[in-house]
Amino acid sequence: MGKLTTYSNDMVDTRLVTGESMDLVNKAEDIEALNDISFVTMLLGRFHKVSHQTHSGIWVTEKITTLQGLVTGCNDLGEAGQKAVLARIVEKRSDGGAVRVLG
Repeated sequence: MGKLTTYSNDMVDTRLVTGESMDLVNKAEDIEALNDISFVTMLLGRFHKVSHQTHSGIWVTEKITTLQGLVTGCNDLGEAGQKAVLARIVEKRSDGGAVRVLG
């Protein structure tokens, strides 16, 4: 029963972090509200802590790899590129487009 409780708590905690990440993106009216890419790094940190192997039908290791790739890619863009990406996220969200962050 202990392992089941751990898995259940991990899944709930992960959903809460996913919701927080989505709220950051979906409520952002400007790039400052996105707090850089914390909406990605909070998910990455959460997936590093989980004990279950899949989340939403996707291997946790795959989610970690994808999220780490986003962090690395963003870091490689430099400040101007990062601002452009964040502005596009805000623009897409403002246009009514849904922005999903791998949660």
